[in-house]
Amino acid sequence: MSETWLDAFNHRELEVFARYVADDFIGSTDDGIFMTKARLLKRLATHPAEQEQRGDVRDVRVHVDGDSAIVNYLVTVTEGGFESEPPVLPVSTHGMFSEEERNLDRHRSP
Repeated sequence: MSETWLDAFNHRELEVFARYVADDFIGSTDDGIFMTKARLLKRLATHPAEQEQRGDVRDVRVHVDGDSAIVNYLVTVTEGGFESEPPVLPVSTHGMFSEEERNLDRHRSP
């Protein structure tokens, strides 16, 4: 997973994050809510960064089919807004990325 993608999620840089998500993205949240790209971006826009942070992406598996890729991975989610220690949850998730979006980092200037 791209550090740029993860940083964009954690800092709610929606324009940057959106470039890494396919226009025809489909997925679900860890609590079973169906997501499209538009719904995902709206959710991020309405949930402050302090409410959810992601890190420690691991066990990444990529399946490429034509110009698209399905990415499955584990990620640690830290949820905020709690009076005591925030819960830290390992979450299995997936996403769908287009070839163009997977190559963004290769074409960026340092």
